[in-house]
Amino acid sequence: MTGYPVVGVKYVLKDGQTHTVDSSSLAFGIATKYSFYDAFKKSDPVILEPIMDVEVTVPHEHQQNIMGQLLKRKGNITNT
Repeated sequence: MTGYPVVGVKYVLKDGQTHTVDSSSLAFGIATKYSFYDAFKKSDPVILEPIMDVEVTVPHEHQQNIMGQLLKRKGNITNT
């Protein structure tokens, strides 16, 4: 979804058939890639973002700008 690797997944391609003219290891590799991509899209994947508690100390004149930046990044401000 974002170009990062998919982790924690085991994927097994079953029921492949060979053909003397059309089969090769490259063909099976491409089939595996596209079958995984199709299954991945159908599984409704979710991006897990890091969540952390942060304490920020800034001069009062910069407080509004910093709060705006945190909110823009989906921050949750609990105390000022």
